[in-house]
Amino acid sequence: MGYTHAINKDMDVYAYLGYPGEPAISAPAFMHRVSAMNNPDAPLGHHWQDATHITFGVGTLGFRYKQVKAEFSSFTGREPDENRYNFDKPLFDSYAYRVSYNPSRQWALQFSRLSCTARKRWSPMRT
Repeated sequence: MGYTHAINKDMDVYAYLGYPGEPAISAPAFMHRVSAMNNPDAPLGHHWQDATHITFGVGTLGFRYKQVKAEFSSFTGREPDENRYNFDKPLFDSYAYRVSYNPSRQWALQFSRLSCTARKRWSPMRT
């Protein structure tokens, strides 16, 4: 769920809550990119390479001024458990920020950084 408020034609602020959702890390997930419009099939390693867009519990605040956008996200820093039919509790234990600049319609540049508590759920050690 998202909300955007236009301050004027050059500036806006927005908020986004997702369960599941996508935090402000790196480029948008494959299927949300404009370049994927004519390619409906995700690459084979889609979730292996980037599982951040299936995070249970994401909150993002953003600000845009002309072609520059700054975003801050707080999110659950681990993949969901193997029981994908239930709901995992949002923990909001990690954070990320992203600054992006679109100098033209053909170019998009971004810098992002994250602090993640745990990337995977670890299974018990086997002996």
